[in-house]
Amino acid sequence: MFILGAASALGKIAVRANIPQEIASSMIQITNHPVGIMLMIVGVLIFLGMIMEDLSLLVIMGPLLMPIVTQVGVDPVHFGVIMVLTLQLAMITPPVGVGFYIACYYAEVDMITYSKVVIWFFLALLGVVFLLILVPEIVTFVPNLVFD
Repeated sequence: MFILGAASALGKIAVRANIPQEIASSMIQITNHPVGIMLMIVGVLIFLGMIMEDLSLLVIMGPLLMPIVTQVGVDPVHFGVIMVLTLQLAMITPPVGVGFYIACYYAEVDMITYSKVVIWFFLALLGVVFLLILVPEIVTFVPNLVFD
């Protein structure tokens, strides 16, 4: 709870300091295409997920990235699904991947053996994330059907 509280406070401070607008302008200078922005966000989240816990990242990066994706026209539901799946990718990557170490403990295997097996799950989930980025209708079909 302490980590979650600190992450929430850091996220609010960052939003008040206009950090999302600075990040948005930097990313939009590179590309303003929604797919390009989403791919950059996935890369950043995977990298950050390797060094931070995923719930903290969700609380910190959600408010920071939401103005960027809404500015380029990405549906917030679509972004939320992509963000959660990407953070789940980060959960199984060392050095901080909590899921990685928990699975190693309960499977009673060393990290090298587990890494050889989990790489296929990592690649499959990464493929799903890329597919959902390229075809957002997979995510938004039901919400659009219900709410439109």
